[in-house]
Amino acid sequence: MLIDLHGAVVPVLHLMDAVVGMEGNGPLSGTPAPVGLILASRNPHALDSVACRIIGIAANIVPTLSLAEERGLIDGEPVIVGDDPACLAVSPFHLPDTARPAGLLMKISRKILARFQRGSRFLLPYPEVISSACIGCGACVRICPVEAASHHERRAAINLSRCIRCYCCHESCEEAAITLRQGLLSRIILGNRQ
Repeated sequence: MLIDLHGAVVPVLHLMDAVVGMEGNGPLSGTPAPVGLILASRNPHALDSVACRIIGIAANIVPTLSLAEERGLIDGEPVIVGDDPACLAVSPFHLPDTARPAGLLMKISRKILARFQRGSRFLLPYPEVISSACIGCGACVRICPVEAASHHERRAAINLSRCIRCYCCHESCEEAAITLRQGLLSRIILGNRQ
């Protein structure tokens, strides 16, 4: 959808504020990481590719970059004007819990899930509340788009039958009280990633 949107509305220039990035489970429970850069490009995919190189993230695990490359939207090696990204590299960023490898099994799983959307409940990680860490702030309840998050006895609870696996609750919990767990079928097919 992001790639199609860019094809419909093409900005003249893309700017990336990379003065301070966010690693881990952002946006609220991630960790700020100084990068110290402002990046710009006419091609957003080339911009993302260079940014990934700087923060140590393999481009092939970023779905938009993989699809952009398949569609021929990244034309070879980006031409860099300014500092050499190799000289600007920072410690590799810690990936969010939702990061998945782009290997053959994941590509097959994505194709299957695209056709059988209901199957995603069995393969995608699901949110689980860590009761001892939950302070009952209600951030997860307020942000959940399908009202799957609720409060019971001053603690968050997630109704998995309503959950759409958007992970907004996980990302908005400043106490890191919502973790992601893999289901049994997911562990069998994709291996245990925790």
